[in-house]
Amino acid sequence: MSLEERDEVLCVGPLEVHLHQPLARIEGRAAVIGGHAHKVLVALARRPTEIVNRDDLYLEAWGGERQSGDRSVDICVHKVAGPDRPVLAGASSTATRVSATA
Repeated sequence: MSLEERDEVLCVGPLEVHLHQPLARIEGRAAVIGGHAHKVLVALARRPTEIVNRDDLYLEAWGGERQSGDRSVDICVHKVAGPDRPVLAGASSTATRVSATA
């Protein structure tokens, strides 16, 4: 079995997020998204209709408890859907549903 056959893809509207590769596509345009930013995007794509709070995203992406004032989640969301990421601009409504609480 090749890597492509084993890779699972989450589809949310025009957004495709590869679970086992640091890759996302929006309307066929690919973007390499690695590290914690990829984990945050996967967590958001798994819950496309929910508002996900920072603590939950931190737990899923970093595997621990977020410290008060830690902006790591915000930075990752910006990397995924910020103005300097035009490849995923069409998915920004899905990729930025992060609760302002906590």
